[in-house]
Amino acid sequence: MTFTGWIILLFYINTPQEVDLRAAGPLIISNTNTTRHSFEINNVRMRSWHTDPNLPEPDTSSILFATGTFTLDLSSFSNVNTTPSNDTFPGEFRRSMRRWQFISDLDEPVIDSPIYDTDNTITGTGPVNSTIEILDSNSNILETTQTDASGNFTFNLAKPFEYNTTLGFRSRRGELTSLIVEEVVQGNRLELESVADIIFETTEIRDEPNRLISKESNHQISVLDTRSTGDWQLTALASGPLENEAGHTLDNSLFFLNPLDNSRQLIENQAVQVATKNQATAQSDSIDVMSWEVDEGFVVITNPIYARSESTYTTTIEWTLTDAP
Repeated sequence: MTFTGWIILLFYINTPQEVDLRAAGPLIISNTNTTRHSFEINNVRMRSWHTDPNLPEPDTSSILFATGTFTLDLSSFSNVNTTPSNDTFPGEFRRSMRRWQFISDLDEPVIDSPIYDTDNTITGTGPVNSTIEILDSNSNILETTQTDASGNFTFNLAKPFEYNTTLGFRSRRGELTSLIVEEVVQGNRLELESVADIIFETTEIRDEPNRLISKESNHQISVLDTRSTGDWQLTALASGPLENEAGHTLDNSLFFLNPLDNSRQLIENQAVQVATKNQATAQSDSIDVMSWEVDEGFVVITNPIYARSESTYTTTIEWTLTDAP
């Protein structure tokens, strides 16, 4: 008796980490006129390399199929039934492809958000025993870490990421990667960014009680505030009186002249509020600038006759920036 018919080889591929077929001959899977290969897939994405199987990325990739069945014979794919349906497969998968890969999707990492610009650690959960990557906007890898047996991970950063930076996170296991999830770094920093030295005018020594000695130029202070809400206030305290190289002092001569009401307060050995967020000018969404003209803000009021000739008087001002409701 002579047997005629098809020899059917069944491939059942269910949520694989990776099934990687490489062509040894002219076809990805050898066939005869009496051989068919039947595939049943679940939770599978397919990738195809048309010519060079060693390239890091495929020439084409299908969507993730929840389920699917199809047949591969000597010349083509047939009886294709996938959920969801997709034109890429089998349309862009050549019978002569050199590499055919079946993978299941990795779950995306879940970040314990929000991420702040003051955070030195980032934590979350992801697939067990996988690598978690942080990517920049150009998909360059910035940081990597591993999940533990429970799927938890921690990034220990050398320094926090900058405010408003968009970070991409993805899971990786071998060549299998998840979709990228994005997180934008939130603001939580309140810092005194820059304070220039205060230089007062060179003054002639003569008897002139309560002489107001102005600054050589306008003075400004920049505050970095990346928080979404909240006020701040800034105080200044001179640690001592103005003093020259020989130790001679001009006591009770350094004042803060408030431009709002022209009141003046001695700042030697006492902290005086000199600025608030509401008084400052927003230079950007995270930089506030407080400026004073030469004859307002910090001034010296004294009788120049008390000073020593050919002397430079200095002191140290201590700045305190605090959060305010």
